[in-house]
Amino acid sequence: MRRILVVLSLVLAAVVALAWHRLYGTTTEWATPVTVTMSALLAAGALGTIVAAWRSSAKLHLVLGVGLLGAQLTIIVMRLAGVRIVAHDLFPDAKLAGVVAGCLALSIYGLVRHRVWGRWLAIALGATGAVSGGINTIHFWAVTAGPNMEHFDWSMQMHLAAWVLWVGTIGGLMVVLNLATPAVGAAIAARTQDATWTAPTREARWVRATIITALAAVPMLLVYAWIQPIVPATKSSALVLAAALAIGATAAIRGKLAGALLLVAAGVGLVAQTIVTTMGVPAQQDMIALYYAVFWLPAALTAIGSGVTLAAPVWRLLTQRA
Repeated sequence: MRRILVVLSLVLAAVVALAWHRLYGTTTEWATPVTVTMSALLAAGALGTIVAAWRSSAKLHLVLGVGLLGAQLTIIVMRLAGVRIVAHDLFPDAKLAGVVAGCLALSIYGLVRHRVWGRWLAIALGATGAVSGGINTIHFWAVTAGPNMEHFDWSMQMHLAAWVLWVGTIGGLMVVLNLATPAVGAAIAARTQDATWTAPTREARWVRATIITALAAVPMLLVYAWIQPIVPATKSSALVLAAALAIGATAAIRGKLAGALLLVAAGVGLVAQTIVTTMGVPAQQDMIALYYAVFWLPAALTAIGSGVTLAAPVWRLLTQRA
């Protein structure tokens, strides 16, 4: 496992080098001291991840993970305060920015206190940022091949927008890689009192996966409902499902079987949400529907898988009480 983590951290460093070469290699006219500083810090984080993986250092992994989450939280708080560090609106919706900021603060608190739920939440947030940013960077690959001299100002805006997406992608990957390591899991598990869903059982593994994918689906349901409801009829259901997943995940984290069952029910709802959205999407917006399905379906599938694995134990519990 240690060798695998070292290889993955080297791959991450290569991704950082590729991204920075793509963005800075042909022009730096778009760059500012802020973007250069943040790029350097991310590169340093990638190198730190290699060292942490090589040493199997849970402490260094945690420091890097918390540092990345803290940096994002600081940026969002500054945005909410009206301070723009770059000429690009990182969070166009204040409600969404507030929710993400709250989740980041909660995950940082949980990690500092060595709570298993803090790790799960941080991994979910990191994965969401990495996948969302990664998908969107594809659309900017061609326009960042070099400066467009005919539309220079627009070209520089595209470079900056691509940089923002790359930062989100790399930062998210770095959070996941640092916090998903067995060393961090063991360090946190050693101080975990409630082992309801941390046991090495089939049911616990499914519920853990469901909690993490549910936490990842919540912000994307809110993005859909508040910013991009391509099928207006599914806007309200997206908000209801986001609330159900958040409540279910919170209860499940506390070891409540009812929370896990609520996640199962919400998973079925996510399947319906995805089907209705993809079937009702306007022409030429199919890819947008598929984009959201990338985040919704993992939560749906793991929830249904949890329902199947929990069916027998729940049935035994109900029959015993009867």
